[in-house]
Amino acid sequence: MNAPRPDSGFTLVELMVALAIFGLLAAAGVTLLGGSVRAQESTKRHLERVETVGRLATIIGHDLALAVPRPVAGQGSARNALAVERGRSFTFTRGGPPLGTERIRIELKEGRLVRESRIPADSDRVTEEVLARGASSVAVRTRVKGEWAEGWDVTDPAALPDALELVIELPGGPLRLVNVVGTPQ
Repeated sequence: MNAPRPDSGFTLVELMVALAIFGLLAAAGVTLLGGSVRAQESTKRHLERVETVGRLATIIGHDLALAVPRPVAGQGSARNALAVERGRSFTFTRGGPPLGTERIRIELKEGRLVRESRIPADSDRVTEEVLARGASSVAVRTRVKGEWAEGWDVTDPAALPDALELVIELPGGPLRLVNVVGTPQ
């Protein structure tokens, strides 16, 4: 009769050591994978903010560059060439091809920064475009003859500032845009 050979198989201690090593490797892999997922989510949020900032800078900058000193029909300061409602919105008239004059309103509505457009400027027909989500406030300063001022309080309804500073509170921190308004007269 043949006796079992002592070297045929693994001992319980060897199996436990192998399982412990496998467990440590698996835990390290999960940790690395978790870090990779968090980095990917962080990168995605950052890229979304960069896209939002670029979009806001382009659209608002282009609109303000084409601002014209033209009030629209009606009564009150909301019909001035530029009107500012503190903490909430600003409105101005934009000129240029191909649509002629256009009344633009950038407004904070329920956490969204919205661009409203009326073509022609005196029209009641409004088209709306969401520029950014998660906005909590909008602050506007204007620059005239080298001096910055909060808002826009003028007596001439056709007046425009030299520049406009817009600070928008967005997720991830405030965004500050400074744009020249219209063309020099």
